[in-house]
Amino acid sequence: MGKFDMKTMLTVIKECKITHVAQTAPAVVLMTKDPRLLDDYDLSSLDVVDCSVASHRTGVVELLRQQFPNLTLSQVS
Repeated sequence: MGKFDMKTMLTVIKECKITHVAQTAPAVVLMTKDPRLLDDYDLSSLDVVDCSVASHRTGVVELLRQQFPNLTLSQVS
């Protein structure tokens, strides 16, 4: 198994029109830190991101809501 690659994940979401993803907290934070990272990817199919409690730091949820107004961020333990 190889290392996680954000661009590969974004490409798969875009090309396969993925609606739900389970994501690690660091990946969710990375998506909010550099919005330009998402510029080349149509992620409009994405409805739900499941993530651990750690990603729900102050500001992360708000940044995701700004980038994806229709996205549900689901908290998993």
